[in-house]
Amino acid sequence: MDECRFINIQAKTVKKCFLIEVKNSMNRTERYAEGFTNKGDSQKHGIGLLNVGDVVHGYDGVLNAEAENGIFLISILMPFPDAAHDIKTAV
Repeated sequence: MDECRFINIQAKTVKKCFLIEVKNSMNRTERYAEGFTNKGDSQKHGIGLLNVGDVVHGYDGVLNAEAENGIFLISILMPFPDAAHDIKTAV
Protein backbone atom coordinates (compact mmCIF):
# COMPACT_ATOMS: atom_id res chain seq x y z
CA MET A 1 0.00 0.00 0.00
CA ASP A 2 1.31 3.46 -0.93
CA GLU A 3 1.85 5.88 1.89
CA CYS A 4 0.30 9.33 1.65
CA ARG A 5 2.74 11.65 -0.12
CA PHE A 6 2.64 15.35 0.71
CA ILE A 7 4.50 18.63 0.75
CA ASN A 8 3.64 21.54 3.02
CA ILE A 9 5.24 24.98 2.69
CA GLN A 10 4.77 27.76 5.23
CA ALA A 11 6.32 31.22 5.27
CA LYS A 12 5.92 33.98 7.83
CA THR A 13 7.73 36.74 9.65
CA VAL A 14 9.04 36.15 13.15
CA LYS A 15 10.20 39.36 14.82
CA LYS A 16 12.72 40.82 12.34
CA CYS A 17 13.25 37.58 10.43
CA PHE A 18 11.70 35.64 7.58
CA LEU A 19 10.90 32.00 8.37
CA ILE A 20 10.19 29.38 5.73
CA GLU A 21 9.44 25.78 6.62
CA VAL A 22 9.10 22.97 4.10
CA LYS A 23 7.81 19.61 5.27
CA ASN A 24 7.40 16.63 2.97
CA SER A 25 6.92 12.90 3.09
CA MET A 26 9.84 10.62 2.40
CA ASN A 27 10.40 6.92 2.10
CA ARG A 28 10.53 5.52 5.64
CA THR A 29 13.59 3.43 4.76
CA GLU A 30 15.60 6.53 3.77
CA ARG A 31 17.88 8.14 6.31
CA TYR A 32 19.06 11.74 6.23
CA ALA A 33 22.42 12.96 7.54
CA GLU A 34 24.67 15.90 6.73
CA GLY A 35 22.71 16.98 3.64
CA PHE A 36 22.39 13.55 2.03
CA THR A 37 20.04 10.60 2.14
CA ASN A 38 21.04 6.96 1.91
CA LYS A 39 19.47 6.29 -1.49
CA GLY A 40 20.95 3.19 -3.08
CA ASP A 41 21.71 4.97 -6.35
CA SER A 42 24.49 7.51 -5.75
CA GLN A 43 23.40 9.37 -8.90
CA LYS A 44 20.24 10.42 -7.06
CA HIS A 45 22.22 12.31 -4.43
CA GLY A 46 21.97 16.05 -4.89
CA ILE A 47 23.85 18.94 -3.44
CA GLY A 48 20.84 21.26 -3.44
CA LEU A 49 20.51 21.53 0.33
CA LEU A 50 24.22 22.14 0.71
CA ASN A 51 23.93 25.03 -1.75
CA VAL A 52 20.88 26.39 0.08
CA GLY A 53 22.81 26.18 3.35
CA ASP A 54 25.72 28.13 1.86
CA VAL A 55 23.38 30.93 0.75
CA VAL A 56 21.50 31.01 4.05
CA HIS A 57 24.72 31.21 6.07
CA GLY A 58 26.10 33.85 3.67
CA TYR A 59 23.21 36.11 4.67
CA ASP A 60 23.60 35.35 8.40
CA GLY A 61 20.63 33.00 8.44
CA VAL A 62 20.09 29.65 10.11
CA LEU A 63 19.11 26.38 8.45
CA ASN A 64 17.88 23.30 10.26
CA ALA A 65 17.03 20.03 8.50
CA GLU A 66 15.81 16.82 10.09
CA ALA A 67 14.04 13.63 9.16
CA GLU A 68 11.93 11.48 11.42
CA ASN A 69 9.09 8.99 11.01
CA GLY A 70 8.94 9.38 7.23
CA ILE A 71 8.81 13.20 7.34
CA PHE A 72 11.57 15.54 6.18
CA LEU A 73 11.52 19.08 7.60
CA ILE A 74 13.73 22.00 6.66
CA SER A 75 13.46 25.36 8.43
CA ILE A 76 15.22 28.50 7.26
CA LEU A 77 15.35 31.69 9.33
CA MET A 78 16.74 34.77 7.57
CA PRO A 79 17.12 38.24 9.11
CA PHE A 80 15.49 41.09 7.22
CA PRO A 81 17.71 44.00 6.24
CA ASP A 82 17.05 47.00 8.50
CA ALA A 83 15.51 48.92 5.59
CA ALA A 84 12.71 46.38 5.32
CA HIS A 85 11.42 47.50 8.74
CA ASP A 86 11.35 51.18 7.95
CA ILE A 87 7.97 51.77 6.32
CA LYS A 88 9.18 55.02 4.72
CA THR A 89 11.93 53.29 2.78
CA ALA A 90 9.89 50.15 2.09
CA VAL A 91 7.15 52.07 0.23
